[in-house]
Amino acid sequence: HYTVDVAHDGLSGLDMAGGVVPLMTLSTQDSGDQPGLWARKVGSGRVVYSALGHDAASIRHPIHSRLLCRSALWALGAPDQSIREI
Repeated sequence: HYTVDVAHDGLSGLDMAGGVVPLMTLSTQDSGDQPGLWARKVGSGRVVYSALGHDAASIRHPIHSRLLCRSALWALGAPDQSIREI
């Protein structure tokens, strides 16, 4: 679980549903800690949500790119070991 400080507050008032596993917290000056990355199993499926940057520069960043790849693999049901190797 990681915490990231963000400069703007676009995430206020978020509630987490049952079964959500917070993976990263975004800390804002106005509303404190908010879930920024989480995973959840829903029925036989899996969901991952990321509130991190969505522009091309952000997605090209090696750490963000790896995070997105690993999240997609988990959501697709890949074995944990194969995800850890990415």
